[in-house]
Amino acid sequence: MLKLRVADLVQDYPILRIRQVGSKLECELTNPTSMQIPGIEVKPWQQKAKKIHCHYMEILRMVGGLEQPNIKDFMKGLKTLGREIGDILRVILENLAFEIRKDCSLALALDDEMVKIPWELGLLPKSFTGEKDRKFLCDIACIGRLRVVKSDSWKPSPKKRKSGRALVVGINYNRSKKDSRRGLRELEHARGRG
Repeated sequence: MLKLRVADLVQDYPILRIRQVGSKLECELTNPTSMQIPGIEVKPWQQKAKKIHCHYMEILRMVGGLEQPNIKDFMKGLKTLGREIGDILRVILENLAFEIRKDCSLALALDDEMVKIPWELGLLPKSFTGEKDRKFLCDIACIGRLRVVKSDSWKPSPKKRKSGRALVVGINYNRSKKDSRRGLRELEHARGRG
């Protein structure tokens, strides 16, 4: 039988949310250890996105053919793609003050556009990783992906129509004969108006 403890159910890893809004990236880091959710915008995104897409398509063409790709060309293309993605990741992670350490966990929450980018292949510089040379993000950290989707199938409950009528409940300060027949007494603190 599987036994779960409450500690097993608590999220203890950071989540990096990346989404494209117009021509910029909006990024936020939910880090349960620091209890902060900082956010940033990366503006020169469109041209980088085009370069990343071109390099990624080239890599996919190399491995998608019937013949084995040339290993040197493949590694060169992979490193070029990695540098492009790594440049963006470096800016994001530096501005969010998130330090990548060996075997740290990080979940990427990506929207429909960002899920198309292989963020795990981002080559991070030596100074950023503390390693001897540049490393792919997936070689340093344990990376997971969360897909953020917009759903048309879920709809909020319909709003109730406004009728223009309301039930008002309160104290009638002017005691009537009906009240005394029902056994209702005037409250001590209630005084009649007028």
